[in-house]
Amino acid sequence: MCARISDVPPTVAETKLKFLKSYKRPIPSIYNNVLQELLVQQHLMRYKRTYQYDAVYAPGFVTIYEQLMEGYPSLEDQDAIFRGYIESLREDPEQYRDDAKKLEEWGRSQDTTTLVDFSSSGGDVENILKDIADRVQGTGNFTYSRFFAVGIFRLLELANAAEPSVLEKL
Repeated sequence: MCARISDVPPTVAETKLKFLKSYKRPIPSIYNNVLQELLVQQHLMRYKRTYQYDAVYAPGFVTIYEQLMEGYPSLEDQDAIFRGYIESLREDPEQYRDDAKKLEEWGRSQDTTTLVDFSSSGGDVENILKDIADRVQGTGNFTYSRFFAVGIFRLLELANAAEPSVLEKL
């Protein structure tokens, strides 16, 4: 059986080339080296057969990206690099930004009790988290990554639930 060309994932080199073609200006090496390493790691995760986009990746990736690019000379260039990076992975940069914003706003409105009891509440973010919990328990595809971990920790941080004494209760 032959695979269709659209079923064959790009190579890491193709993803990196697509990124470099999308943002043609030189990126200072202090930023570029880390961006290229993140791109390789995210490419490998993105093209696993079991990969499924997860809204919790969004605040994780956006947080890492914003911290990495802190101090970059131009906000306009930061946005263009972000867009090129995400598009090179065949994903939607607006979805990442929108999901990050939605989850961060939700996190700010939570406290330790409501955060722990998310599964008994209704709402868009609660449904996203319930779906993830189901997939983690084996009823679907779930890929753990540093972006997911940072996304979860970001939600805990925004809900003021990141202190060790609070985490023990969780």
